[in-house]
Amino acid sequence: MIAHYPLIHTILTIAMAYHTGTHNPEAAKPVEKVLNASYTLKEDYSTIKKNYRELAKAIARHAKEQGLTTDEEKTAKVMEQAFEKTFKIVDKLLPELSKLTEDRAKIAEKALEYSTDDPFVVLRNAGIDIEPELGEFRQFLARSAGRR
Repeated sequence: MIAHYPLIHTILTIAMAYHTGTHNPEAAKPVEKVLNASYTLKEDYSTIKKNYRELAKAIARHAKEQGLTTDEEKTAKVMEQAFEKTFKIVDKLLPELSKLTEDRAKIAEKALEYSTDDPFVVLRNAGIDIEPELGEFRQFLARSAGRR
């Protein structure tokens, strides 16, 4: 359960930053509030995947309250799409915990270490290719940045 939260948080924060044009720690706050609540409730990854639309609405509500966005409905739709893109990436990096092996967790950990020069090489060498999902996410970010 714990392994998925940092990845989800990071990817959703990037989406919020591009959507709002707020490329500073403020973009993380709405995502952090909602995910911290999920974490406190001990919601696992499958629960987050099941409830992502409600979570996206909550993130959008917090973003509006914080003054990051004025259109809560549009932000909720963007965050729903961000969740969907995030799940594709996370599913490849860290499958459901019941399917997560120790080796797979170590590979993901090595790829995400600060000292790793090229995480994609680490992942590719282990047979994990997330570049198509990241390409899709980059396109989503570009579209989202244009819809402020």
